[in-house]
Amino acid sequence: MPMKSISTRGTVTSLKFLLFITLMAMGSVRVPASVGPIPVTDRDLAAAVSTTLDRDLTLSRLRLTVHASSGMVTLSGRVPNLNLQREAVRLAAGQRGVLAIDDQIELRTGDPSDRTVLLRIESILALHSDLRAPNLRMTVVSGRALPSGTVGTIGRLLFLQERLSGIPGVRRVDLSGVSLETARSIPRSDKILHDAILALLKNPLVFPVSGYIRVDVVDGETTLSGEVPRLIDSMEAEFVAGLVGGADRIQNDLTINPHHGRTRIWDPSRP
Repeated sequence: MPMKSISTRGTVTSLKFLLFITLMAMGSVRVPASVGPIPVTDRDLAAAVSTTLDRDLTLSRLRLTVHASSGMVTLSGRVPNLNLQREAVRLAAGQRGVLAIDDQIELRTGDPSDRTVLLRIESILALHSDLRAPNLRMTVVSGRALPSGTVGTIGRLLFLQERLSGIPGVRRVDLSGVSLETARSIPRSDKILHDAILALLKNPLVFPVSGYIRVDVVDGETTLSGEVPRLIDSMEAEFVAGLVGGADRIQNDLTINPHHGRTRIWDPSRP
C-alpha cells in the first residue's frame, strides 16, 4: 500500500481553506493542547498518541495501532469511513512530539460497486435540492466520490464533504470540481497579501497557537517559516494563511519544536 504521509511542508487548495475555517468556527478543528510531559522516547510518543485516540469513544473501539520512530507516527488499522480516518490523523497531529504522520489506516467498507455507492450518495442527498442536479453532478470512480458544479455557501460545501465521507464504500472525496457561487479571485500586491495574512495569524481568535512564525510574500508566493510546537499547528497556520484571497501559492517551511512555549508572529514593522 502506498504511504499516505502528512508532514509540515506543502501547498493546499483554497477550497480546503474554506472548509477549515468553517470547521474552526464550529469548534470542531481546534485540537486541545496535549497535557503532561513531552514524550521523549518513541515508546512514550506512541503511548501518548494511543491515549489521545482512546479518549474518543468511537476510535477507542476500533483499536488502531500506533507506532513511532524519530517523530514519525504511523497509524494503522481499519475504520468504517473517511470521517473516522481523518479524525484519527487530526488527533494524532495534536500531540506534541509528532513531526509527521504516516497514515496507513484502511477503510473497512466491503467492496461495493461504484453504482451502489452512487445510489447511496443520491439517496442521502435527495432531500437537499441545492445538492442535486443541475447545481451539482455526482460521479463515483473506483470508490472516489467526484462531485462537480456549484454550491451556495461554505456551510453547504462542508455539509457535502461530511455526508460523502460518512458513506460506506466512499474511499476518497475529491472536491476540486466544486466551486462556491460567491467565490472570486482577488488579485493583491505582495504587501497587501503579507499584511492580510499577518493580521489573521496574529489574531488569537483565529490562530491561538504558541510559536514563532514569519511570513514572507515574494511575487505572489507566500512562505511560512519559523517554529510551532505541534504538527497540527503547522497545518493550521497554512490553512489560515490561505484564507486570504489571492494566497493561492503557499510554501510551508515551518519546523516542529515541541519545547516551544512562547507566542510570537514576526512583524517587519517592529524592531
